[in-house]
Amino acid sequence: GLPAVAMLWQLLVGTGSGAGTTTVVVLCAIDVVALLYFLLAFHRSVSEDLGQVVRATEQMVAGDLRLAIRQGGPDELGRLMGSMGQLGRTVSAMVANVRSNAAFVAYSGRSLARASRDLSDRTEQQAANLEQTAASVEELSSTVQENAGTAGLANGQAGSVRDVADGGAVIMSQ
Repeated sequence: GLPAVAMLWQLLVGTGSGAGTTTVVVLCAIDVVALLYFLLAFHRSVSEDLGQVVRATEQMVAGDLRLAIRQGGPDELGRLMGSMGQLGRTVSAMVANVRSNAAFVAYSGRSLARASRDLSDRTEQQAANLEQTAASVEELSSTVQENAGTAGLANGQAGSVRDVADGGAVIMSQ
């Protein structure tokens, strides 16, 4: 560790006219290495975050709403990842709600069909009862008419008997 620092110091400070140029070259090389390191680190960070967002999007498109997105940092990509996770949870809740409502509609449809069949059966039974009642009323009407005719005949015969009785009473009184 220490000899490397001493060599670096000699290169940077050095002696002679070439020392300044060497110092600039070494500093530029260090800057280039540092810049490459930071660019690679930035690229890796952005690539991982965007890759996670792309995988989550592909997962949602495939119909799998169980997203496992780890929250990123406070930057735009981090907020994008958080929003993607929230989108997955929201869509999942909406799908669950639609499924629940569809199950309720199916249950209500079956109940309505059952009630409709029950009403149809009761209506048919009442129609049969009404038909039977109409036949009974017709039979009763026929019987009443027959009884009225018989009563008329009986009334006529009673009138004849009364006339005969009146005639007999007149003869007896003489």
